[in-house]
Amino acid sequence: MMKNRELTPGKAALIYSIALVLVVLCELPRVLPWVEETRWKLASGEVFENFGQVRFRLSKVAGVSNRTDQTSEESRESQPKDTAKEKAQAVGPDASEGSSQTSLPGMKSEEETKSIAAGSGPETEQSDTAPPEAQKPKFKPHKVLLIGDSMIAEGFGPALQRRLRKQGSLEIVRKGQYSTGFVHQDDFNWASVLKEFIRDYEPDLLIIQMGANDSIDILDDSSGKRLYCGNDPWREVYGSRVREFLKVASDRKILSFWVGLPIMGSEKYCSKIRVINSVVEQECAKVPGCVYLDSWTALADSEGRYTAYVKGPEGKNIRIRAKDNVHLTEAGGAILTDYFLREASTRVDFAAGGETGPGGAVQ
Repeated sequence: MMKNRELTPGKAALIYSIALVLVVLCELPRVLPWVEETRWKLASGEVFENFGQVRFRLSKVAGVSNRTDQTSEESRESQPKDTAKEKAQAVGPDASEGSSQTSLPGMKSEEETKSIAAGSGPETEQSDTAPPEAQKPKFKPHKVLLIGDSMIAEGFGPALQRRLRKQGSLEIVRKGQYSTGFVHQDDFNWASVLKEFIRDYEPDLLIIQMGANDSIDILDDSSGKRLYCGNDPWREVYGSRVREFLKVASDRKILSFWVGLPIMGSEKYCSKIRVINSVVEQECAKVPGCVYLDSWTALADSEGRYTAYVKGPEGKNIRIRAKDNVHLTEAGGAILTDYFLREASTRVDFAAGGETGPGGAVQ
C-alpha cells in the first residue's frame, strides 16, 4: 500500500516554519550584536540625534529629490566647506573619505562608544577642557580715555567714569564735547583732537560714544554738493571720516570700544541714528583693535521699544531718558554702564589695573 506523498497546505506550512527556524538560528550570532547596538543607541538618544543626517544620506543615495531633502541639501551647502570633513575626522579614520566603512557625520565608532560608556575617552577629555576663547588672557588697561559728544559729557560718560574708578587702580580721563561729530569738522575735527589726547594722556584703552549730532546732511568739500543723510554718498563720506578717526588709535595699538547709540524717542530721528550706527559698525569691523557694542535695546522696554521710564525696586517709575528723548539721566547712564561692563568684560579685565605688554591691546 503506497503512502500518501501529496504536499498538503499543512505540510507546506510545517516545512516552511522549520526552515525559517533553521535560518534564524544560523543568523542569530550576526543579528544579536545589531540588536544590542540598536538598543544602546535608543537608550542613549544617539539614534534621534543622527536621524536627520541619516535620512539625508539615504535619500541622496536613493536619488530621492522631494522638497524636504532639498531643504536639507541647501542647509548643508550653506555651512563652511570643511565642516563635513572636520566631523568625519572627529570620529576617527573610519569616517574619512576613501575608507572601507561608511560612517555618517555624528555617528561614533565602536571604540568611542565603549570609552564613553565607561566614562573616559575623547569626549570626556573635551568636556573637561575650556574652549580656546575662554583660555585667552584678557587685556588689562592702565589708563582709560572716555571720549565723545554730549552722550559722554552727561549721562553715560559720568556714570561709566564713576564705576571704572572703583575698579582696581585704573586712571580715567573723560573728554566729552557738546555739539561735535563727523558732519561738521571745520571747528572741531575729532581725528586731530584724538591725536592730541593720546599724546597728552597716553591711554591704552578708548571708550567712545558719539553721533547724536550727525543726523544731518553733509556738504561735500570736494564737490560742494549736499549729501543727504542716509544716502549712499553720505554713508561713504561719513564712513571715511569715522575710519580716519579710528585709525588714529589703531595705528598706535590702542584698543577701542565704540558703544553704539541707544534707541531714540523720535521715530524720524531714530531711523537716522540707525543709519549712523550701521555705518560705524561697518567701519569698526575694518579697523584692527576696534570693537563695536550694539546698545540699541539696552534702554528699551521688554518689547524693544523706546521708553523714558523703568520700574524701580519699589514699583516706582524711574526716569532713564532726558526730556529731549535723546540723552540719558543718571539712572539711564547707570543702566548703560552695566550693559557696557558686562559686554566688555569678555575681553578686558578692568579690575586688574593693568599689566600688559607692548601692543597687547590690538587683536
